[in-house]
Amino acid sequence: NNCYMWDQSAKCLNVRDDVELWHKRLGHMNVRHLTDLVNKEIVRGVPKLIGCDKLVCGPCNQGKQIRVQHKKVPDVQSESVLDLVHMDLLGPMQVESIGRKRYVFVLVDDYSRYTWV
Repeated sequence: NNCYMWDQSAKCLNVRDDVELWHKRLGHMNVRHLTDLVNKEIVRGVPKLIGCDKLVCGPCNQGKQIRVQHKKVPDVQSESVLDLVHMDLLGPMQVESIGRKRYVFVLVDDYSRYTWV
């Protein structure tokens, strides 16, 4: 009839304290610091961890990656006034302007840096 007695003293076999779990619990701590913490028994309840040298953490690896810098672009890319104009439309804004407008249109001349709003 699928009835059984539950034994509290029995331990669950699915629970395991592995390196990756403690690495995440302790805020992605460096493996060297994690082994020092375990060996010196600085924190109570952390078991002896096996396989610290084999730890591969995806978020830690992504955080250590760097991007290649963009090529240096000269400050002025145009040769004369109004040769290149940068435009941007901002809005709708939560607060209206004095003229009850909610959008802002900005033009910047690349050569002279003159700005129209």
